[in-house]
Amino acid sequence: SSSQFGVIPALHFSTLIYSILSAGVLIYTWVSVDFGELPTLHWLFQVVILGVYGFIFFLMLIAAKSAQIEIPIGVESKESLIDVIRTLSLSLPEESIVMKEELSRFESTIKYSVPHISIIKNIDRYKELTNKLMSLTADDLLRENSSQIIKKLTILAKTC
Repeated sequence: SSSQFGVIPALHFSTLIYSILSAGVLIYTWVSVDFGELPTLHWLFQVVILGVYGFIFFLMLIAAKSAQIEIPIGVESKESLIDVIRTLSLSLPEESIVMKEELSRFESTIKYSVPHISIIKNIDRYKELTNKLMSLTADDLLRENSSQIIKKLTILAKTC
């Protein structure tokens, strides 16, 4: 998964440190016994180093797994909702300045008032907001009651 993929550089670095430390201990011990048989203390130290490295490795994998975010199936991200709002704003004619300002305020509401998908309290309202926004067209925003549509969507966004 992507969260475990993000841990790979740290794991590679810790493996490098472990390898350098292990090789350093091996060379120091081997030189100190005049290139003879390695003492039991050296092997014990190598096992301790491996245990510490394994523990750190395991903790990194647990941290990556706990950082994983559960996103409900069929739910659009806030960024995709903002993209839809920007697309609607760009598709409006130049003379509809008021509607563009309302869409800009609605975009700010989505960006700053709607929590992250993983901590939304009312997922059904968020899905309703997503469905209504995705089905909205520029022609809908050129009608007389378009301000009411945006106000209803804003209220829906604030209650997610």
